[in-house]
Amino acid sequence: MKPSLLFLCAVLSSLILSAQNDQFRKGQTDIQFGIGFISTLSHDFKNSGFDTKSTIPPVSGSVDFAVSDEISVGGMLAYAKTHLAYEDMDLGNVSHIVVGVRALYHFDLTPALDTYGGAMLGYHGTKVSDESADSKASAFAYTVLVGGRYRFSQNAGLFLEIGYGVSSVTLGLNFRL
Repeated sequence: MKPSLLFLCAVLSSLILSAQNDQFRKGQTDIQFGIGFISTLSHDFKNSGFDTKSTIPPVSGSVDFAVSDEISVGGMLAYAKTHLAYEDMDLGNVSHIVVGVRALYHFDLTPALDTYGGAMLGYHGTKVSDESADSKASAFAYTVLVGGRYRFSQNAGLFLEIGYGVSSVTLGLNFRL
């Protein structure tokens, strides 16, 4: 083997080994509880001219299981409630529930953070309640996100996710089991 080819293989191997995420390993399970800011759940109502006011901001819980040193799969559950009005008419409340499965790819931007990007696919159920009746609807739900986890102890930390889904920004607590 030529010395230059051997040198190139050694450099590539060291880059690949150093790119492994020190904060994320195969077999670990992460549980997260968060609160969303800039809710996207009532986006369609707002675009149709309704006045919306969040009465319960998006709260969510998720579980991620590491199937490799780079990939995790899991589930997510979120709930939010919005008050709806139109031209001084009180139209009641809209409750949102989102349930889905998610997959994340973890990469190492900095040794102090578990950084990742991913997607969620699932179900979005809504229930509009006013004084006279209730109506329900459901739709396909999806999320595209990037995020990071910072651990202040071996098993607990904070997380931040940014993207389109239940909310544009989600901040909360993370626990490694």
